[in-house]
Amino acid sequence: MTMPHLENCSHQSDGWCLACVKTLWEKHHNLVEHRPWGTYEVLLDAIYCKVKRISIKENSRISLQRHKHRAEVWTCVSGVLMVQLGKRLNELNHQFLYPGDVITIPRGHIHRATSVGTGCGAVFIETQTGDYFGESDIERFEDDFGRIS
Repeated sequence: MTMPHLENCSHQSDGWCLACVKTLWEKHHNLVEHRPWGTYEVLLDAIYCKVKRISIKENSRISLQRHKHRAEVWTCVSGVLMVQLGKRLNELNHQFLYPGDVITIPRGHIHRATSVGTGCGAVFIETQTGDYFGESDIERFEDDFGRIS
């Protein structure tokens, strides 16, 4: 990324504004968040939606969870995902997603994604819609890493 030469900045060092460079970097560089099951990267964080690229390690899975404030749409882009989805814990259905497949996770539904059987993990794009997109909107029922809410 090309950085502009900023002449009138009060935090100038050799003609570059360090605070401005940091702000530009943060706005244009998506940080990857590491979790025990893999990684996620926020691609878009807007008032009306949040979009993430989620990578799950081979034979790993995210928490069995639900959200009160958002619905999600998952699009598988590589690997194979096994998705558990249902209104209640005793009513979970299983569905496999392959690259190009899409599934909708309605608000309040219990769900989990597991990477299965390809030798390289799985990647999907998650689009969240609703009225709150924070990580605190996760109610966990099962978690392989001890993060039950």
